[in-house]
Amino acid sequence: MDYKILNKIKYTNKQLYDIEKAQRRNSFDTITLPINVNSNAPFVVPNFEIIKLIQDIYHLNTKLQKLKHNLPEAAIEFMLDECLIKEIMITNSIEGVCSTRKEIADIINSKKGEEKKKRLIGMVRKYQMLISDKLDIDDYFTCHGLRNLYNDIVASEIPSKDQPDGQFFRKEPVDVITATGKTKHRGLYPENEIIDAVQNLGKIMNNEKIPGLIKIALIHYFIGYIHPFYDGNGRINRFISSSLLRKQLGKIPATYLSYAIKNKISDYHDAFDICNDKNNCGDLTPFIILFLEFVYGAVSSAYNNCAEYSNKLTYYGDILSNSDKLNDEEIKVSFLLVQFKLFSPEQSFNESDIINISKLTRYSIKNITNSLLNKGFPIAVSRNGREIIYSIDLDALESWS
Repeated sequence: MDYKILNKIKYTNKQLYDIEKAQRRNSFDTITLPINVNSNAPFVVPNFEIIKLIQDIYHLNTKLQKLKHNLPEAAIEFMLDECLIKEIMITNSIEGVCSTRKEIADIINSKKGEEKKKRLIGMVRKYQMLISDKLDIDDYFTCHGLRNLYNDIVASEIPSKDQPDGQFFRKEPVDVITATGKTKHRGLYPENEIIDAVQNLGKIMNNEKIPGLIKIALIHYFIGYIHPFYDGNGRINRFISSSLLRKQLGKIPATYLSYAIKNKISDYHDAFDICNDKNNCGDLTPFIILFLEFVYGAVSSAYNNCAEYSNKLTYYGDILSNSDKLNDEEIKVSFLLVQFKLFSPEQSFNESDIINISKLTRYSIKNITNSLLNKGFPIAVSRNGREIIYSIDLDALESWS
């Protein structure tokens, strides 16, 4: 980040600090905001660094979307499920909450009503709604909406002593502390200040003069600053940001945000600390820059992974299509198995999945897979209860061809 942080300027040149503070706050392009930060009226200077980051994000995302459109629909669905699992695991791990790939995958694969006793149900179902366009994002920026989101995502995972005890949020103070027990931030208090601040989040979202990606960064900062709940703030905050990114950039980048943040978790915490400092005078520009870097990292990781999967899919697809041992239906089923293995390597692929995607009958699939087995094709067939499970050995596929 090239942008000079105000609280660092203060201790090297007090006169320059006063001049710089006034110039930034009073600049023609400066965006002023309605939620005070440590008694300072906050602002953002949309400088060249921010403009360049936004341009780079959209440019790379355009390349990602073109790459995505060249992938088979089934591959995209497999990939989104895998991304969703990783995103949930990582957002939990950032807060020290353990969640396993298996328990998340089991919820994804279960039908509604079959998962009543499973933990993480609310969080998984919300992330599924995120990638299926079924969320009312605007509702998050009301007191009722934010509290309902808390209830849906994290309430069942939080001890009763840490549940909200106010009208919507907490009624007692809460501190963010360091590893050594030092308080580095106190969330807004009392609850009426939290309520006022949450209502002002809606004003930020409805301000058409603020570019979309800057809004997302601002909302992320302010939810962290407000800290409306005793526990669960981080997971809720990242979910809201992912929901907003979904609207701006699409499904795939939205499921990479926690991954990008965890890769630079120290910078993430530093960004909050810098802007929470009274000597920074409410200048939120450093946080916007760092958050946009996280977003660029999310899009970059998504693009690189998508490109790698696309190349592998083409490679194995060519092996299948060039084989003189397989007929068209065998190639169709085999290619589905390849897609699933590449994009969801640790999940099981059952007969029902093949039926739903291929539109083949159960009888046809049985005949096709039996034919493949008779030809020595490298698939494995097993059972999980009533379900028949299929998998493919990609290394063996190369030698089989």
